[in-house]
Amino acid sequence: MPGLLDEKLLLDRVRAALESDKVLSLVLDYDGTLSPIAPTPDLAVAGEGVLPALKALESCARVRTAVLSGRTRPELERFLPGLENTELIGDHGAALEGPARYSECVTRYKYALAWLPQQFPGALIEDKETALGIHFRQAAPDAAPELLAAFFDWWLAHGNLSAFQVAPGKKVLEIRPRVKTNKGTAVLGLLERWFGSVWPVRTLAVYMGDDLTDEDAFAALHAAAGAEHAACILVAEQDRTSAAHYRIPSVSRVRALLESLALCAREAGGRDPGAADAAASGK
Repeated sequence: MPGLLDEKLLLDRVRAALESDKVLSLVLDYDGTLSPIAPTPDLAVAGEGVLPALKALESCARVRTAVLSGRTRPELERFLPGLENTELIGDHGAALEGPARYSECVTRYKYALAWLPQQFPGALIEDKETALGIHFRQAAPDAAPELLAAFFDWWLAHGNLSAFQVAPGKKVLEIRPRVKTNKGTAVLGLLERWFGSVWPVRTLAVYMGDDLTDEDAFAALHAAAGAEHAACILVAEQDRTSAAHYRIPSVSRVRALLESLALCAREAGGRDPGAADAAASGK
């Protein structure tokens, strides 16, 4: 289980990396990390102070920022307006493989599951274009076993099990494509696109997330770079088994950490990444 994050030690690592001309790469989940978990998906607005902290970070010369979420990119743009240098990646990274090939089937599933919210009041079907969310946070707690049994009976009878899979989350099931992309492959692809295959020696990667889908990112970063070049932070109130290196207890603490990272980056200074690259190439 990850230990509680010592923020001072992390800031010392970030400062040392920046002062040695490395870049801080910050990749963040949205729901449960930048936004408190909400009763329904449309109510999950960013936590107080989160957006200003992200804007402060993306303005720092030696900081790269990205949000990697199960939401669609348009949703992320709506919840995080005004970000100019933060990459927004939706659908757990599956959108990188081309959403059009999955959206038609997802739409069919949405209409085929119209019976579920009628049979279980409070349940909600969310169309994510490349995936479909079945939320039951607002359904009666004692209805959850029956709801899950009814859904999986339907899925085994009508689902395309070879092309789609069902992934569990916090009071949600998600029908999503069986693609090679997940948050693990997405974050590694992002870092390689930013810095090339030698990214572990050019950046300190910090990833924060709270859900089961973030475990793919934790595991991928741990395998690719280890604790020396990456810091994986689980957002959770209570201890739990995770591939993350550290734990932080709440969205409010995430916001405070983002503010501290922005201050640290400004104080550490360092050359602009473009200037450093030009100097290295002799331009």
